Amino acid sequence: MKYINQLIEHRRTPFILAGIIFVASLALLSVFKGAERQLEELNRAVIVADEMSTSSDNLTNYARYYVNTRYNI
Repeated sequence: MKYINQLIEHRRTPFILAGIIFVASLALLSVFKGAERQLEELNRAVIVADEMSTSSDNLTNYARYYVNTRYNI
């Protein structure tokens, strides 16, 4: 308990705590930026997957149409 009291009474304690909070804030900001980039990449992957699914469905429909009618679209 004496050590904590001495630490609290020290003149530089507020500056040290402010520095620690600042560094922790920068680290947290970096983590959030990384998470944001990952979410953007995930959204792009979902869009590409949807486009490929639609393209595959269209190709299947065109092939069925051709087999049934023997006409190209």
